[in-house]
Order: sequence, then structure tokens, then C-alpha cells
Amino acid sequence: MKKLNTSVLVSGLVLAALSGNTFGEAGISYNTGGKPADVTANVKFKITIPQIMILRVGDWADKVNTVEWNYAFGTNTNLTSPTDNAGATEAQWNETATAPLSTATDDEAASDKAGDGALKVAAFANTGANLNLVATTVSDFVSTTPVSGAVQPHLSEITATNASSNIGHPLLVDTAAASSAAPVVLTAINGIVRVTDTWTYTYTPLAGAIPAGGEYNAEVSYTLTSL
Repeated sequence: MKKLNTSVLVSGLVLAALSGNTFGEAGISYNTGGKPADVTANVKFKITIPQIMILRVGDWADKVNTVEWNYAFGTNTNLTSPTDNAGATEAQWNETATAPLSTATDDEAASDKAGDGALKVAAFANTGANLNLVATTVSDFVSTTPVSGAVQPHLSEITATNASSNIGHPLLVDTAAASSAAPVVLTAINGIVRVTDTWTYTYTPLAGAIPAGGEYNAEVSYTLTSL
């Protein structure tokens, strides 16, 4: 039988340890009198995929979009000037908060624009679980020119319809920092949530409640949570 030079073998192992290199596993089999036994060398594989969630409402990146309505109370499109006294009509006097409003607009980028008052929505997650989508009130409508005791719009008067039933819109509430009572559940398929939709917002004031003149601003934060 062949004799191994142990001093050479030990020197090689020491050199490998000092070099800091990592070698694959190696096996050895020999037989001076016939066929050697099978020899094996194992290799392990590892793939790491980070868990990620993505939520888009409106434009991508860090732009916050604004959906805006310009209330049409008291105007007459047939007049060259809405302040023309000679053109005043009884219809203007009788107009209520439920009268048609001007079409909502949004400042979504032209390349993404889905339509006036509509924002594109997208949700993605590879967490292997369903997702909850909630809407949290950052601030309810506040007038820039407040009038004590006057009627003003509220977030609960805004609803949103979804175009393709992929991502429902959570209820909006008036109280600051309050979340919708019933979150929208996005179902994972084979561990992945990957859905898109378009939300079209509608402002419907309470019947007979005409908001006082002024500019009103509110903000809502949408949040995805993995279950």
C-alpha cells in the first residue's frame, strides 16, 4: 500500500488555514490493488431573497399628489363674467351643496394620468401573507380662511371607486390620526401580492350643507401591513 507523506499533507493544511481562502470539499479514494471506492464532494447552495412591500398611490417615488375640486356654487357658465349682475338667476340662489361640482383634477404626472380625479394604485409584497390596507387621517379639512361656526367639508364626504376591483379603497374618517375600522385585505397568491388599480375620488357634501367660501386642505396616509 502506498504511504502518504504526512509532513507535506500537514504543511498544506496549515498553509490553507493561514491563507484565509475557503475551498470546496474534497474527497480521496485509492486502492493499489484494484478499483478505488466511490469518492464524493458536497457543495451547498444558498439563495437569500429580502422580504419587501411596495405601495403606490399616484406618482411613483416621493411625490405627494393632490386631488382638487373647484366648487361651482353661484356661477353661470353662460355669462362672460360670473359677477355680472344682469345675468343673475334664481337657479344660482337655489343651488345647494348637492348640486353638480366641477370635475375633480389631480396633479399626477402626465405620463401616469389615468383621468381627472383618479390616481393609479399598486401594491406588491413577497412576505408570503395577505396584506391589510388602511387609511389614516393625517388632518381633516381645515379652511385657510376660517369662519366661526361655518360649514366645512369633511374627509368622510369623500369616497373612491376602484376601476378593476383589485384594490378596494378604505373608508375615510374625520377624526385626526384615526384609521378606518375595516381595513381592505389584499390576498396573497402563492405567497405574493401583486395588484394594480385606479381610484377615482368623489366629493359628496351633506345635503343642504353649503361650505363657507375658502380653500380647504386635508391629508390622508395609506399603510400596508403584512399579516
